[in-house]
Amino acid sequence: MPATRRSLRIIDNVNQTQNEQPLKRISVKLQKLGAETKENLKVNRIGRKSKSSFSDSDVQNNSQSIEVDDSDLSSDEEDAVEKLQRRRLEIEKHKLEVIQKLNLHQAAFELKASINIKKKVAARSKLPARFTSEEVKHEPVRKSLRIQNIQASEASEHVIHTMEHTYEEERKPVGEYEMVSIGFEEDTEAELSKDDYLTFMKSFSDMKPTLSSKPHSDSTIKHIKKLKVIASAGCAVKKVVMKRIFSMAFYPGCERLLLAVGCKTGTVGFYNMQNPDKNEGVYLFPTHTRPVRNLKFCPSHPNMLYTCSYDGILRASDMTSGMYKEAVIDNQENPPTAFDFQSLSGDVILSGSYDGSVVVTDTRIREKTVNTFEAHSKNIKCVSVHPVKREYFATCGNDTKLKIFDMRTVTSNHSKALAVVHEHGKSIDSAFFSPLTGNKILTTSLDDRLRIYNTSEMTASAIRMQTSARHNNFTGRWLSNFQASWHPAREDLIIVGSMARPRQIEILDENLNCVIPISDPDLSCVCSLNCFHPTQDVISGGNSGGRVFTFGL
Repeated sequence: MPATRRSLRIIDNVNQTQNEQPLKRISVKLQKLGAETKENLKVNRIGRKSKSSFSDSDVQNNSQSIEVDDSDLSSDEEDAVEKLQRRRLEIEKHKLEVIQKLNLHQAAFELKASINIKKKVAARSKLPARFTSEEVKHEPVRKSLRIQNIQASEASEHVIHTMEHTYEEERKPVGEYEMVSIGFEEDTEAELSKDDYLTFMKSFSDMKPTLSSKPHSDSTIKHIKKLKVIASAGCAVKKVVMKRIFSMAFYPGCERLLLAVGCKTGTVGFYNMQNPDKNEGVYLFPTHTRPVRNLKFCPSHPNMLYTCSYDGILRASDMTSGMYKEAVIDNQENPPTAFDFQSLSGDVILSGSYDGSVVVTDTRIREKTVNTFEAHSKNIKCVSVHPVKREYFATCGNDTKLKIFDMRTVTSNHSKALAVVHEHGKSIDSAFFSPLTGNKILTTSLDDRLRIYNTSEMTASAIRMQTSARHNNFTGRWLSNFQASWHPAREDLIIVGSMARPRQIEILDENLNCVIPISDPDLSCVCSLNCFHPTQDVISGGNSGGRVFTFGL
């Protein structure tokens, strides 16, 4: 009975799909398909007059067109098919009455709609339930540098200058005011020891700092052996500031191992390594409200720490009196990005600005700005004064040029450089004169190269590249850029960060060959900024998490 089997399959299909269709659509479809079923039965009754056994109501309730075999059917087979159809239609009619009576289709729609709403809410909420809308910090929207027409050489400084407003607070006063370490405010119940803090501040007046670095008497090979012993002894790790380290410098004294660190949030941290007290030797001062781009101790008054920040302020912190001095520069629209002392007394300061200009300031006069001239077309990243012939200074920046100026010939109307070096392919992050003679300049560039230039003769024709070496300087967006620097008391050793694994700090010789890769199990991150102590065999490196790794303690 092929026709009977086909009819049973049709009934099963109708029963499976019937519950998923709304009542209104079912009735319309039954009218259309029922007429087709009646016509098909009439055509397939060959040779005799057929009488439809379907009533009008039965035809209207039909939900599928019935396909009947094309071969001739006997009268018994036709009667069986008609009985089966009538039985099926009765069942369907009863089902429709029950659905309509219970209003099941409407309940199904409401249940489906509520399930969809719960799915959308669950997909949208990714934070744990314990976080409220007030506690969620909205980060600045990240935008493509390509769409903003910003070159790769400018990307790092652009991110720093335009996307740090998350941490921006009310600007600090420009005039003098008292230094108060974080945790020792009057309205704060500090867990730190205030007696230790007062002892720490008072100790600056008793220290006798070393005003200048004396050259080491031991040979290069002998000193390298000492540093290898120091590196193998392990490192001390200390969390000094809360965010990424932008600058760091050792206190130029032999009586105390003190490190100053500039932070992303504008905080300056002091780390007393030799005498950890109840405060673990760490003291934080909210000197600025934006990243501390550069910091240096004054050559003649080491208790004066000068700092410059993206908040537009360059100022001195007097650790002896515990006072912030009046700002040397206050320019929020064109903030200072780097500086150096033109005179050993620290009175005359040369600072590079975000727009590429150099500002000459004298702290002894009321109107501190003496001269301003255009040096570069883009942001200046480093300013270095010749250690012997202090009328010469070098600048570099995002315009990929290294320039050397003579202070005696530079004015606001005439700013022609003594020499211009065009060999760098990308932005130059640092350029430092050698600390004893100034006969060399060490540069670090984003074109993944370190270079040393011969500056024994300060003429445009005599300044030539002495050596160059490849070095991976691509630190990315979230790490501070590398700045290779000289040993303060030697001209044959250089320290620089490294992207190599295992993580390490590299010490290079004067030919830019790595002689000591300093590594340690605790050193599991990139130390972008590193420095030698000027008088002791101590090395420190800072990472993007505010931690300092020190070898030689």
